[in-house]
Amino acid sequence: MVFVATAAAFILDVAWLVSSGIIVWIVVSGGGQFPLAGHIVRVRSVSNPLIVWSAIAILRLLVFRRVPFLTRRQWPIDCLESRCESWCRRVSDALTHLTPAGARRAMLTLVIVVTVVKLANAAFYPGFFSGDDVEIHEMTFATLFGWDWSAWNLRSAFYPMTFIYPIQALLTTLGITDTESLVFAGRAVVAVLSSLTLWLVYRVGTDLSSPGVGATAAIMLGLHRLHVTFGGSELPRPIASLFIVAAFLCLIPQRVSLVRAAIAGMLLAIGGALRFGELVFVVPAIVTLLASGSRAAAAVLVMAFVVVASTVLGLADFWYWGSPFYSLHNIVQYTLVDRLSSRGYESFLYYAMLLTAWTSVPIALFAILGARSSWQVTVWWVIPLIALSFLPHKEPRYVIALLPFVCLGAALGLRRFLSARDAHALPWRSSTVAALTVVLCVGGVLLEVGGWRFRKPHAGLDLARFVREHGCERGVAVEQLWAVGGRLYLRTCGPVIDVGGPRPPHTTDLMRAIGSSEWILLRQPVRADERAMLQSAGVQEVSGAPDASYVVMRRE
Repeated sequence: MVFVATAAAFILDVAWLVSSGIIVWIVVSGGGQFPLAGHIVRVRSVSNPLIVWSAIAILRLLVFRRVPFLTRRQWPIDCLESRCESWCRRVSDALTHLTPAGARRAMLTLVIVVTVVKLANAAFYPGFFSGDDVEIHEMTFATLFGWDWSAWNLRSAFYPMTFIYPIQALLTTLGITDTESLVFAGRAVVAVLSSLTLWLVYRVGTDLSSPGVGATAAIMLGLHRLHVTFGGSELPRPIASLFIVAAFLCLIPQRVSLVRAAIAGMLLAIGGALRFGELVFVVPAIVTLLASGSRAAAAVLVMAFVVVASTVLGLADFWYWGSPFYSLHNIVQYTLVDRLSSRGYESFLYYAMLLTAWTSVPIALFAILGARSSWQVTVWWVIPLIALSFLPHKEPRYVIALLPFVCLGAALGLRRFLSARDAHALPWRSSTVAALTVVLCVGGVLLEVGGWRFRKPHAGLDLARFVREHGCERGVAVEQLWAVGGRLYLRTCGPVIDVGGPRPPHTTDLMRAIGSSEWILLRQPVRADERAMLQSAGVQEVSGAPDASYVVMRRE
């Protein structure tokens, strides 16, 4: 029996080392793909290796803890457990006794590192995540160069014209007008401003508890893959987080005043106007003030919120669309009244069932534990999460604005967990529990860091450049136009037609959609009847195009 246990533990140890190596390889290199039994296996995410890594570690600690690691007597599991207990004690001391000066140095380092990673994502992954980010630049480019480009009527002009347009206009006046530089500049603005959220989270955590808690919450957010990846994009939610956390800082109980409530209302209005879903944060703000007995402050906050939100949204829509609240009316009609979605529908329990898509298990557990330490922080992520769950379409990026409060709650929960001393508290001082805690936390960190790369396909951009370089004055028709960078990389081409996606099912509708375009770019696969119809119209396939996901054709 001893031999079987030793052999089983040895196999687990080897498997744990192999999974550790795979995780490190993915984090450092970004992973890759390789052929296996006639199939292409893609290894780009640490999620599955982490599941194996964590399961082996937990099984090893709970079942085979008496067998030394790799059966070597000088590496007993008991030593590892005692080391983990020592780490827990050090973290507990840091949460309580970290000096403000030490915390500020850590925050400065964190902000610099995270900003650099975001800028690297913006530079090395120049593609686009969806049509949303493409349209932001199309709106600013149309204004910059006086082009008649239309955007989806759900788009408010407030965010792109307030945050992205100014830097692009500055570069244009300096003679820098190429698409690549202007797109990167817009993303750089988001990278810098979103990183300031880390400092505000530190300030909130310090005011609520201690510099150690504030620094821990900021580190959790700084490591978070959604904060890092989307913070290197041109999408508005990372900047909305900055204004929402600033509003919460104004409403910390010991600081509530009518002036601060008014400022908080203004900040919430600006943050919500950047992306309509974030308007919901006014609800936890009102709950916070009413629960603390500040009815006058709640009334002032609501008035400031309504006035500022109405002003910026009304003026932005009137200036861009020619009608006040045009985009707001359309988004309410589309999403809430008609219950429509451009990307499908998900269950109300989407965010609960796909928890690891938007956070890690240890952060979620500690955030729940931290609810008893600060109910104010908890309502600022629970209420928005419930509200977002009612929307017909859900995505992990939709929760970006509530992540600072999840991390604040998790930092408070971690302190509560590590500071537990009485008999009814969590028994982390057991060496085995300390080891399991370290395993889960390390796994959570690896999950976040492993998702830092914002892989956006860029072959479509190369395809757009290919078409442009070969002459496209007679127009281009593209299926799923955003995948090739929209009209941004086809600026010198004739009429650019979005065939849609998926393309029309009937060949006659397809021919009507592409019109007399010189270039036709269709997603693979293209049916035989579609090819025959296009060839009969004098359209021939072009070889050597850089994006294999498209069939590239040109009219003679």
